[in-house]
Amino acid sequence: MESGPLSAADFPEFAKKVVPFLHVTTRIADRKYDSLLQEKGFRGFPSLAFMDAEGNILAQPQGRSVESFDKTLTALERYDDLQKRIDGGEEGLEADMLLVEHALGKVNAQDFESRAGALEKVTDEQKAEIDQILVNNEISMLSMKSRQGEAGLKEAAEGMLKMLEAGKRPSKEVGYAAPFWMTLGRYGQQSLDASLMRKAAEGMKADLPGEARALEIAKDYEETAGKIDSHADLKKRADGGEAGLDASILLLEYELGAVEGPAFKERATPLLETAKAEEKEKLETALVEIRFNDIISGARGSQQAMQAAGETLAKLMKDEGMEPPASVARQAWGLLAGYAQRSMDPDLMDFAADGIIKAYAGNPNAANYANKMKADAAKLREEKAKAEAEAEKGDDDAPAEPDKEDGDG
Repeated sequence: MESGPLSAADFPEFAKKVVPFLHVTTRIADRKYDSLLQEKGFRGFPSLAFMDAEGNILAQPQGRSVESFDKTLTALERYDDLQKRIDGGEEGLEADMLLVEHALGKVNAQDFESRAGALEKVTDEQKAEIDQILVNNEISMLSMKSRQGEAGLKEAAEGMLKMLEAGKRPSKEVGYAAPFWMTLGRYGQQSLDASLMRKAAEGMKADLPGEARALEIAKDYEETAGKIDSHADLKKRADGGEAGLDASILLLEYELGAVEGPAFKERATPLLETAKAEEKEKLETALVEIRFNDIISGARGSQQAMQAAGETLAKLMKDEGMEPPASVARQAWGLLAGYAQRSMDPDLMDFAADGIIKAYAGNPNAANYANKMKADAAKLREEKAKAEAEAEKGDDDAPAEPDKEDGDG
């Protein structure tokens, strides 16, 4: 937020219209009002809301931009004005009120569609706005379906493609444009469709030109489309009888997520003997990455599983010197660090701390975490040495057993 809307050139002017309030959750014991985030019904941070003087939530902006903040504030003012006019007996304000309530999140998708269909007096401008909201609601429903495995993604993407054919597009807001184009991008990668990947990239750039993350995703989609083209070309050459392309094809399929886990191992293992040096190195790296991913995913579910994963990582990384690939390094070092601290093993704690610093290079929070772990390791060594010294001293101070005389016992 600090590097986003709060630093925007137009934020100071907007801030004059409200009383800005910032609450930071610290999780410090007994700190007054520290649980305010949960008390207001929010689940994550940063959470944004407009409140009245008593602290009641009035509305939440639908986006994280000064434009979105201002739009929500205007809607709140408009809502109060419309309510007074309706209470005063004025008629014909149903469309206005419906649109304002939608802007403030006071009406769900089903009720909006029902009330919109029952409107009798609607201007051309209001109709265009209502139609766009209905499109956005449809996108939201399809986006939810896209998270339901491969079949759900396929159904959602096909539905969105039909919307494009009918001239329906998301509004240029992150909450609608991003999931729309990302669903098409994910499906394009799943189905190895380079043209769809490029369509998704162009859509992201056109609808969200000011969103840095959206532009990064668009760039990734364009690069992925290039890999899909390369894969298609290699397959065509292989089908034409050209030999020695199996490793290159497999590596591209692995990068594209078209083959993974056991299937990759089965195809990669025999290729290690015939692949070129560079390809062999990439195959070996991918196999190591899969091995680490299996361990990391196996740590989920229980403390026992996490403990077992930590033991395996300690053996691989510390005892055998296996380095986790960059793609999984942070997860692997983090899991090992937790295991080392639970085990109270100072040597493993130092080893994990060095790995954390390397994996999170330049991250001050990670460095602080690692340095604290090193300090804890030093303290554990000190306590262990002290305990050993006291035990040794106790042995020295114990009275010697008297010599037994001949004939005793």
